[in-house]
Amino acid sequence: MIRSCLSRIPSTRETLILAVGLLVAGCQWAPLRPTQSAVTAESVVSLTPELSVLNRHYAEAVLPTNLPSIPLPEIVVTPETNEFWPLTLREAVNIALRNSQVIRTLEGDQVTSTGVTNYDPAIFQATRDAAVAAFDASVNLNYSADRFNQPPATVFGPGIPANTRRDDATFSAALVKPWATGATTSVAYNPNPGYLFFPNGTSGLYNPKYASNTELYIKQPLLRGAGIDVNRAPIRIAQLQADQSIWDVKQATLSLVRSVEEAYWSLQAARAALQAIEDLLPLLDGIVRIQQERLEEERTIRAEVAKARTQQAAFRQAAIEARSNALNQELHLRNLLGLAPNDGLTIDPTDRASESPLNFDPVQIIHTAADNRPELMRQRLGIRIGEMNLLVAENGFKPQFDLQGLYRSNGLSDNVGDSLDMMFQNKYTDWTAGASFSVPIGRRAARANLHAAELELTRERIILRQKMHATAHRLSDVLRQLESVRYQYDEAKTRVEESAIWMEGSRGRYEDPPPSSDGGDWLLAALNDYLLSLRSQADSITSRAQLLAQYNTLLATLQEVQGTLLANYDIQLEGDPITQARKSRWLPESERVIDPEIWNLDAGTGAPPVAPPGTARPPAVPTPRPLPGRYGY
Repeated sequence: MIRSCLSRIPSTRETLILAVGLLVAGCQWAPLRPTQSAVTAESVVSLTPELSVLNRHYAEAVLPTNLPSIPLPEIVVTPETNEFWPLTLREAVNIALRNSQVIRTLEGDQVTSTGVTNYDPAIFQATRDAAVAAFDASVNLNYSADRFNQPPATVFGPGIPANTRRDDATFSAALVKPWATGATTSVAYNPNPGYLFFPNGTSGLYNPKYASNTELYIKQPLLRGAGIDVNRAPIRIAQLQADQSIWDVKQATLSLVRSVEEAYWSLQAARAALQAIEDLLPLLDGIVRIQQERLEEERTIRAEVAKARTQQAAFRQAAIEARSNALNQELHLRNLLGLAPNDGLTIDPTDRASESPLNFDPVQIIHTAADNRPELMRQRLGIRIGEMNLLVAENGFKPQFDLQGLYRSNGLSDNVGDSLDMMFQNKYTDWTAGASFSVPIGRRAARANLHAAELELTRERIILRQKMHATAHRLSDVLRQLESVRYQYDEAKTRVEESAIWMEGSRGRYEDPPPSSDGGDWLLAALNDYLLSLRSQADSITSRAQLLAQYNTLLATLQEVQGTLLANYDIQLEGDPITQARKSRWLPESERVIDPEIWNLDAGTGAPPVAPPGTARPPAVPTPRPLPGRYGY
């Protein structure tokens, strides 16, 4: 129906007639595609050629065929021919940081991307710069020309045969400047119209005439929109958000460094476990050989040989599993370092893990975390953002009451030069002064925005307390694990030493039994004891290596939770706000005090100073105040 109606549109008159006809006939305009319920596979295939071309162009826009090719790294399952690459922990951390365009972290047995990049602070800083531009001056230029030729009686009414004919043109220019107080000032050249000409004019007036003027205008809010703090609030919020992104990057970087340490020590422990098993394989081979010789001499039975071979196969299987685990740990470390799965080198961690016991002061640890943990510092910035939003909401609740003033100097002549001379003589001037007041009845929207800002600020403070609570528990858990692992490691060292003595003794009894031995029962007991000592030796060495790696990982985790891990490697992030941001800048006095119920990790060490019972708390929503230094603007 639509195609038949619109098949021919030869002229404007016929277009109008056709439109009226369509309305009378009830022809409805419908989309050129079926409704959603009518779309089927057949309808998609049977599209018109024109729509098929558009569809193809859309597909090419969504899925370009000229994507850059990404080189795929070589994958080697068993890199037996690789050369060893001695690597220290500091070198590993430096490589990881150089290759951390997208920061990675080790969570459990998987290396994942945090989604944080080193571009994030720059993006938010650009947003802050855009917010600062709110007070930039602007230049506005405009030019228009008009010609009017209307029938008689159009302007002056029926019965008056006046043909309205005139030409006019207008050029205007203005320099507008917003100010932090909320005021707006402008200097403008704004004649209306600047040029006027009546064709065939016979009056004695200027024909044409040229008008000119200069305007000085100022508008200053007294209630809503007034004040430096409220007008600079968007800039401060943008800066605080940029600083939050820096804390996000620092938190992710802390996680990356901790992950590198964890993967480094885990690889070292896996290699130690593999070495312990491989060192015992020749002894198992010797046991099988001796048992086979005794079988040939009919001094033992086939079952005893099978028992030795079973243990030999079990140790070989354990060696294969340990080798696979070592390769897996190396892949984790390579992933964190941003390296290919295989490059012809096998990472050899050369640093020795720390075995020295450390003494911790829980009170000092918790205060260090309160001052340095990025998660807590970021949340304090969130509180400050909430205060800024509350300030804006409180100002938005006020009525609109503005003062306005205008001063104008005019000029008029039959040429542009004389008109401008008259304007600059400042002989013909006028001015305007006034005030405007407006307020919505009930102010429901402003009241709702204010209430939402109050709740948001309260929410941010509650979240901060919860994060402090969680941090205290996290630190307490890490300290508990450190103490437990340390004790286990001491016992594991004793276990390794004693199992080595046991293994040597049982080996001597098995390989060189006493002459008084009366047969197979003694050899069987010696074999069982020897095999058990070998298993104990392998397990104790593996356990010691794993506990040492866990101990050093927990040391790194403790510093990560405190936010001080980067200092161990002299790592300083560009724009790091740690030297400029402290909790006293964002929290009321009462919130600077550490709650003993949250922070006291050990009652025997004494609790930090706290406010005495009954101390008055500040109002739930304090009056925002400017920040010093970096956030003072």
